[in-house]
Amino acid sequence: MLIHYLQACVLTTTGKQLPKWGYEQQEVACNPNLRDKNALWNVEDNVFDDLPKVSFEAYASGFVERFLESHAVMFQGNAGLKPKEGEVTSQPWQWPINYR
Repeated sequence: MLIHYLQACVLTTTGKQLPKWGYEQQEVACNPNLRDKNALWNVEDNVFDDLPKVSFEAYASGFVERFLESHAVMFQGNAGLKPKEGEVTSQPWQWPINYR
């Protein structure tokens, strides 16, 4: 999470896509809700030469940690696939006769 200390808000995406001048990337804003699910970021590259060089082997997680993390991520992804409460669903045997 990227938190602005003075404004007490976290950098989040709004879900809106910028036009071509913004390379069609996501719009970002400062959200006072520090627990927003859109506030998690994946930093792919960070260049700051003033910091000492650190080996990431010291931070490597073990098999059990990676196993639990991957299953937690899969569980969250699959939870989003479940039908919502009150949503109309059909069974496979009904598909040939369903009309909209």
